[in-house]
Amino acid sequence: MLCVFTFVVLAPKAGAQSEFGLPDAVRQELEDSFFMTEAMELLEHFRGQSSARDFMRTVSDDVQFMGSQDQGELVTQGYVVPVVRTFVSITLFFDEESDSVFMVHVVMNPATRSRGDSFIEGAFNSISTTTNSVPAELHLLGLLDLGNEQLQVNLRQDESGLGTIYSINYVLPN
Repeated sequence: MLCVFTFVVLAPKAGAQSEFGLPDAVRQELEDSFFMTEAMELLEHFRGQSSARDFMRTVSDDVQFMGSQDQGELVTQGYVVPVVRTFVSITLFFDEESDSVFMVHVVMNPATRSRGDSFIEGAFNSISTTTNSVPAELHLLGLLDLGNEQLQVNLRQDESGLGTIYSINYVLPN
């Protein structure tokens, strides 16, 4: 299955506060339930495909590697979570040229839609985008310092025949 994403770096709304840190309650929920702590560790310390895969093996017995896919300028590694949790899959996106992970994409369990709705309410900015003719909304939840880089945390909202699908993206701008 070919997975193509449109990558957009969101800017905060004009006139919004100058600090776009993740609100404490949102940060705590993402750390507790949506793989944020692991994503930050991965993005800071395990950037290459091989080291990232080794790291993912140690994260949990519930996270299982499904495969890698070369998509031209990027490579993805897909993982599923067969045990019912707050998220159902994780995809790591790597820049093919530098072999460096730049995004951890965590698909939320559909049973957690209300949490996605509450994240949107506190978003700093939102934009509409289209991927493969499918409309989506990206909501900036906040920015975090990660070493010498700034991590963008956003919520992606896709509409499908199954209803709304939410995913959390932990992104390092290229």
